Amino acid sequence: MVKKWGRKLLSLALALVLALAMSVTAFAFSDTRGHWAEETIRAMTEKGYLSGYPDGTFGPDNTISRAEFMRILTSMYGLTERSDAYIL
Repeated sequence: MVKKWGRKLLSLALALVLALAMSVTAFAFSDTRGHWAEETIRAMTEKGYLSGYPDGTFGPDNTISRAEFMRILTSMYGLTERSDAYIL
């Protein structure tokens, strides 16, 4: 019984440590420190509206494509359903 609780407690502690480590580093992009939009980028990333590149950068001065812009809008407004209707 003690071994069972010890394993559960250890698993819980490891999960907590991993969650904390991810939350500290997940929104720290290597190229946004000191940028005028740093706080906005951080806030929108924490809400899940924005994400960076796999290499840990964000590219705050890069232009974005229409697809990236639409991804931001759909995530901000929670639009998840698809439609066959086209608006021209």
